[in-house]
Order: sequence, then C-alpha cells, then structure tokens
Amino acid sequence: GTRDGLTALRPDGSVLSFNGEAEGPGRSVRGLAFDEKGSLWCGTDAGLVRYDGRTFRKWSMAQGLGDNTVFCVLPDTRGRIWAGSSNGLICLDGDSVRNHRLGSDFGSNYINFLTATPEGHLWAGTNNGIYRIRPEGLLAGDHAPERAGISDGMGSLECNL
Repeated sequence: GTRDGLTALRPDGSVLSFNGEAEGPGRSVRGLAFDEKGSLWCGTDAGLVRYDGRTFRKWSMAQGLGDNTVFCVLPDTRGRIWAGSSNGLICLDGDSVRNHRLGSDFGSNYINFLTATPEGHLWAGTNNGIYRIRPEGLLAGDHAPERAGISDGMGSLECNL
C-alpha cells in the first residue's frame, strides 16, 4: 500500500498496480491485512476495501463506517474485520457494520494500529494511549476498553506500531 494506490509483485516478477478510485482501493492505502479466505483488506483514506483476487468491494461512511479514514485492518478468527479509523473502532461482520468509540478524551478514537493476543483480545494504539479490548464484551455492550497512558508508565500517549 502506498500514497499512490496498491502495488503487488506477481510470481513471475511483473508488477500489478491499482491506483485509482475506479479500478481499485483509491490513492492512499494506509493498512493491509489478509483474511482467512485469502482476501486482501485495505485501510484507505476513502474507507475499507476488500480485494478477493478479482474484484474490489468498498465500504465507506455511505455503508455505515464511522469515518472514511481507515489506518489499520485486523481480521479475527471469527471472520470479522476490525479497522481503526480517525473516529474510532469499526467492526465489519458480514454485511453488518458497527462503530465503537474507545473513550471521550481527545485522541482516544484516532486508532493508529490494531493487534490481537492469542486469547482473542485486541490492543488498539491511539493518540491517547493504548487500549485493551475484549471484542465479545464490546459487541455485547457490557465492556469498556481498558486504557494505559503516561500515568501507567508510558513515555508518550501516541502509540504507533
């Protein structure tokens, strides 16, 4: 992923590029991840994009995303796609889109990276610390993400991977 679209190296050494809205994910690709089915997911400045090897499918605010600027993508073991945006955490489960805000403090919902633990918890690095999330509890509405920041020993609030 680049600021000029998506570029891939084919097995024969040739280059395949998608660098426009009409033919691919758009201009600025910020995050990439493969799901268990082999589809490539792209976080872009125009939303979330899936490439199945033949076609692109896009999700944006028009399809329910909380924001079009998606920085990171993380498929989970249950087939859901988690994405970090400049306005919180997105969960795509089939055709269902759910948006979650991690906190009310400035920078808490600007999610720079996502990673998962072997137990299935998510870690979200934001501009206001790092959050530990229990996905099932968050989706059920009975879990507030746990935050760590400077008072917990972090050297800076901004978390990038």
